[in-house]
Amino acid sequence: MTDPPIQHLNMTDTEYAALIAKGYDPAFEQQLVELGENPDQARHLARFVGLLQDKPPETEEEWEELMAVWEDACGYRPNFKQHREDEL
Repeated sequence: MTDPPIQHLNMTDTEYAALIAKGYDPAFEQQLVELGENPDQARHLARFVGLLQDKPPETEEEWEELMAVWEDACGYRPNFKQHREDEL
């Protein structure tokens, strides 16, 4: 095993399993914390990266989840519809 053991993640096994199924990487979260990121922000960033890791969101539900995680991580929700309508 090349990654150090995972520290206490402050989540239930059910929450952990749900995040892992969506690409969440607890080792990446731990690395962010070790680099000085706030633990809560590290979790949000790791979730966001995990959601985009394998493929872009395709369904409305996937987009909504991505936007919720973005809002948690960045403090605001981007409005892509407005930008797309402005371009048309």
